[in-house]
Amino acid sequence: MKFNVDGVEIELNQSEFLNIEKGEKHTWKNDSDEDAELIVTFAPAGIENMFIALDSGMDRIKEIGLKYGTNFEF
Repeated sequence: MKFNVDGVEIELNQSEFLNIEKGEKHTWKNDSDEDAELIVTFAPAGIENMFIALDSGMDRIKEIGLKYGTNFEF
């Protein structure tokens, strides 16, 4: 998996981890032909509700994101 955290590209291999602090701009992508699996934890809890809301409202991604303190940039 490739991550970009505040403009720094980081490549992670199997079993490695990355801590992204609140407020750090970040993206991730899988450049390989193999499936990748991520385990994501949030502390403090609560933002997982944003992903639940996005599941049925991707047409409102910016609005939903702002409700949870996330600014999606495209």
